[in-house]
Amino acid sequence: KPKEALPFLDRAIEIDPEGPDGYGNRGVIRSALQDGTGALEDYDSALRLNPEFTEAYFNRGSLRAKNGEFAEAVADYSQVIFLTPQDAEAYLNRAGAYRGMGKAPSAIEDLTKAMELGAKSAGVYNDRGVLRTGEGDRKGAIEDYTAAIQCDSNYSRAYFNRGVLFQTSG
Repeated sequence: KPKEALPFLDRAIEIDPEGPDGYGNRGVIRSALQDGTGALEDYDSALRLNPEFTEAYFNRGSLRAKNGEFAEAVADYSQVIFLTPQDAEAYLNRAGAYRGMGKAPSAIEDLTKAMELGAKSAGVYNDRGVLRTGEGDRKGAIEDYTAAIQCDSNYSRAYFNRGVLFQTSG
């Protein structure tokens, strides 16, 4: 119930305007209420108060990626990774932003790192397979689609992508 939470966060910020958590949480609420401008303002305020507030960088990066501001999203996720290098989710999200920028090699690198950190799922393998296909790495793509199927034998997209790859490569 984001609409109901907003007045309480407004009051928390009124009482403690130097507390970054209030701004960070209100940013999440504003984002949920489709107030992207207000959410960005809140994330910026939270980061001015605490430049090491990883959740604010992460959430701002997600909002920026949603808005198609991929370079800015990459910068935010990179800051999360700098502050918490074992954050697999930050690598996954940065990979998505790199993909949005058309930087497949960087996206592949981040997906690989996320997997090393434990983010192994059918979707992650499939996504890397798609990127590898686009980069002409047929062998790597087949390995990824196979791994996706091994993770989840009902993951139809991996079967589809593997089939299309075999069909188009003769």
